[in-house]
Amino acid sequence: LTARTEEQGARLTRGLSQAVSRRRQRLEDLSRALPRPVTLLEAPRQRLDRAGERLAQALGAVAQGKRLRLARAAAAIRAEAMAQQLRAARLRLQDRAGRLRPALLTTGVARQRERLGDTMRRFIAAARSGPARERQRLDGLDRIRLGLGYTETLKRGYAVVRGDGKVVSAVAPARAAVALEIEFADGRLPVGARPPAKGPASRRPKAAPGQGSLFPGEDP
Repeated sequence: LTARTEEQGARLTRGLSQAVSRRRQRLEDLSRALPRPVTLLEAPRQRLDRAGERLAQALGAVAQGKRLRLARAAAAIRAEAMAQQLRAARLRLQDRAGRLRPALLTTGVARQRERLGDTMRRFIAAARSGPARERQRLDGLDRIRLGLGYTETLKRGYAVVRGDGKVVSAVAPARAAVALEIEFADGRLPVGARPPAKGPASRRPKAAPGQGSLFPGEDP
């Protein structure tokens, strides 16, 4: 009985080991058929890059369209344009008054006078409210223009770095610039000028004690 029990125990152990081994081999075979995470993320990453490239062009096109609409709205509410519109409306009113005069002389004088008074009131109300509506529309377009500009971004704590009068967005052009200037929301801060680099072996001048480095990752 002891030998039989030991034999059955050994067979059971071998069977479990073989089952685990077969399942491990099956899992390895299935894992080889699965795509790698890098492959799964490659296509979405490319779409994101293309969308990021189109975003700047789209924002520029939107800003240009808003600028044109703002220019047209500003031209429409100028004093000369309003004066011309008022003169044209006055001429139309005089023409209608001339055509209405015979009818007023014959019949319905009171009714025609009332209609003419109502027309005059509507015309005066429209003449008074028109510039206000156009001004509100112009103010709304101006707020949109300010929202699309970079000055609002500066107010949130960002800054624009210029090297030799041009905007720089990386360390390499900042190192190559002779003079740097940092623009904040409340003004611009010139950093100073330094002699241009003479070659790969040239070194940037060290900053004054306590001044710190303008280039991240380097000791002053």
